[in-house]
Amino acid sequence: MVLKGKGKGVSVSLHRRLEGKGMDWRNEKVMKLEEEEEEEEEKKKKKKKKKKKKKKKGKKNGKKKKKKKKGKKKKKKKKEEEEEKKKRKK
Repeated sequence: MVLKGKGKGVSVSLHRRLEGKGMDWRNEKVMKLEEEEEEEEEKKKKKKKKKKKKKKKGKKNGKKKKKKKKGKKKKKKKKEEEEEKKKRKK
């Protein structure tokens, strides 16, 4: 809902805020205040649209990351333990 005065619309929320302050909502200063608020909102919306750069993972200075070899030490230990068990049985 919009209240009209001097050819321009004033939102009800703004009208109620200004009534509480004892100001006339038809006042030209009020119109300027409303326009300034709208401009600030537009600026905020424009700022939100900026995209963030994604960080690249994995490569540093053109070199590939080396994968860690998992489980080789455990396998060696198991083999050694099995060999020791065989020796003990003999």
